[in-house]
Amino acid sequence: MGAAPIEIEGVNHFFGEGALKRQILFDVSAEIRAGEIVIVTGPSGGGKTTLLTLIGALRHVQDGQVRVLGEDLHGASARVVGRVRKGIGYIFQAHNLLTALTAVQNVQMALYLHSDLSRTEIRRRAVEMLEAVGLGPHMDKLPKQMSGGQKQRVAIARALAGRPRIILADEPTASLDKQSGRDAVTLMHDLAKQQGVTVLLVTHDNRILDVADRIIHLEDGRLSSFTAAVAASTQHMMDMLAQHTRKGELAGHVHGLSVEQFAELLREATAECEQFLRVARKRKNQQRETKRTVSRSFRRGSTKRFTQNRGAL
Repeated sequence: MGAAPIEIEGVNHFFGEGALKRQILFDVSAEIRAGEIVIVTGPSGGGKTTLLTLIGALRHVQDGQVRVLGEDLHGASARVVGRVRKGIGYIFQAHNLLTALTAVQNVQMALYLHSDLSRTEIRRRAVEMLEAVGLGPHMDKLPKQMSGGQKQRVAIARALAGRPRIILADEPTASLDKQSGRDAVTLMHDLAKQQGVTVLLVTHDNRILDVADRIIHLEDGRLSSFTAAVAASTQHMMDMLAQHTRKGELAGHVHGLSVEQFAELLREATAECEQFLRVARKRKNQQRETKRTVSRSFRRGSTKRFTQNRGAL
């Protein structure tokens, strides 16, 4: 098995200088394996985007080691940085489409970075990816003629058209409604799995956590397990509810809701709980499967050793 496409070890990062210098990341270490879809959760200002830009070679590594696609980015030359960037597809919160270009032209623009591709091949790949994301009939439309969900689909097509080995997505559902956000992430998940692409996705959206193979949590610049994060978030929520109940704010808020609004509030709360339960079940199943694999490997090894020992007697 080759090296993981993303390896981070002991990374610290700072903003500002002198008295204004502030540490953003603290001894961050992680490994993202090939073909894995990993979601990074955590509150705003916790360092998620900073970490993503370091991995994407969009920011200089100050302290620690960041190895992406086999290249060490600490002190990397412009040539190395350029080579790494070509192997990464970027999807941001804002679709960042060029407003004067059509959907197919926006996707083509990303492919012009690949000097080995002919204009014919560039056009073919752009059309192929737009059809894959369901935008075949809309490829000649300008961004202003498309919905938010369609524009994010163009951004996904643009990121995948270059056949990258890694996709980095920063809050890809933040500007979308519930269904459009879910559709965009499901599409990204399916296409990435088909192409064997590693995906690192930063989000605040709990509704999409179940697409991940693994979830890590970054808060105050430090990584922790998702389980620990859920426990901390639950405690925080309970503390807030208790505080609001004492003040009578919660009761006042609920009392002011219509029957329909209260029903919708209950549905949202139920959906959030069901989402966490789905993620927990998925994690438990993965752990169970890992134990089975280890057990099978151990039994095979024990049988082989026993056979070899019998033959030696």
